[in-house]
Amino acid sequence: MINLQPLSYSQHKHIKIITRHGSEFGEAIHTAPVQLNELENMCAQTPVCFMKNTETGQFGLYAIQGFNEGENLFLNNDQWRLDYIPLQFRCQPFALEPEQQTHATSAQCISINIHSKRISTTEGEALFNEDGTPTNFLSRIQNNLADIARAAHPTRLFIETLVNNNLVEAATIAITFNNGDTFNYKGLYTINLDKLEEITHAARVEPLEQLHITPHHALLTQLEQQHYLAPITWLTQSLGNFQKLIALKNAKLNKAE
Repeated sequence: MINLQPLSYSQHKHIKIITRHGSEFGEAIHTAPVQLNELENMCAQTPVCFMKNTETGQFGLYAIQGFNEGENLFLNNDQWRLDYIPLQFRCQPFALEPEQQTHATSAQCISINIHSKRISTTEGEALFNEDGTPTNFLSRIQNNLADIARAAHPTRLFIETLVNNNLVEAATIAITFNNGDTFNYKGLYTINLDKLEEITHAARVEPLEQLHITPHHALLTQLEQQHYLAPITWLTQSLGNFQKLIALKNAKLNKAE
């Protein structure tokens, strides 16, 4: 259950935040949202795909961490198997207040989930110094929230550009685990490699005449100027991490037998 309150020194000066990891802290989820500014780090470790918001129908970027609800195969008891932990988890149990600007500059624009199991009065990281100023821990949280806020618009623009140019397609991912169980991952979308190859091939072979730029040249130039070609490559290569995810699942199934 989530109950957000605006963070303040007067109301929350005695609160501490437990920073260890585990499923009891809401980290046992099979997908996690990813922002453009953390895409390279996430794609190096996990599969990252596009998924649609069930309420709005809008696409988002998500790290795939498991095959079933409540399953995070990269979380081993209280330890992550990742070198880079998604920003979403590093900011718990805090959030930016919706009406705030695009980045956090003070504790007053942060909300805290007072029902979070990370909250304690006896252990963990303090939020405020005795003079009411944020501790180094809270300052790091503010910076992480600011990173999320600043990346929101560039992430949406990146996704919209790819979707509007038919560079995103539904993925078919069928898996057979070592115990014979099969799994079809539905609702995932990936880079449309055929469309990407069509664009790059046509841009290479079509003549670029003076004052005449073909649609293929224009789109490829746009992707280059917006620095989208590297993220597209990261997303494509990240699908190879499904093999890592499958290996972790097989190990979990073997242990359960």
